[in-house]
Amino acid sequence: MSIGIVHKTGNVPYPPEQGVATPCSVNSVNSVSPASSVSPVSPASSVSNDTSIYHITWATHNSRVSRRMIEHRITPGEPVILNEQAEIFITKIIAETVYGLPNITRVHAYNICKDHVHALIECNSKILSNTIRLLKGKSAQRYKEYLGIDSGKEFHLWAQKYNKWLITSDEQYNNTFA
Repeated sequence: MSIGIVHKTGNVPYPPEQGVATPCSVNSVNSVSPASSVSPVSPASSVSNDTSIYHITWATHNSRVSRRMIEHRITPGEPVILNEQAEIFITKIIAETVYGLPNITRVHAYNICKDHVHALIECNSKILSNTIRLLKGKSAQRYKEYLGIDSGKEFHLWAQKYNKWLITSDEQYNNTFA
């Protein structure tokens, strides 16, 4: 199952933790402003000329084995697998974090699965890695608190890396979360 909060700006209570968590395959989030109107968005109608839309994925800790791990004979520990309750909690955290992103960033949609996340993020390429760092970092920090893990104890929710694909056409945009 994949979980997300569907936000149609102007129709969902603010702050985001009052939104509705729903099982779905596409989770739309408009991070521009809670009072702005919703309009269809595609690569041709970006936030500014300096931005691009990216399909981003990242995995939970130890849920994937990389080539580097194989080459260095690293044995991963137990993978982090999210249950439905965890998916809903992390969805709310990401929604709250999205509302705090700069106006030059827009999260079109995201999907939280048991061992990975998909997101359609529009921003300038220069701030993409910091945007991902913020989304992953905040969600890991808040989830650790939610689990009651001592702040001094090491905890990993997400794998270190993420993948990105530049969205170059309306067809690619529409098929990303189909």
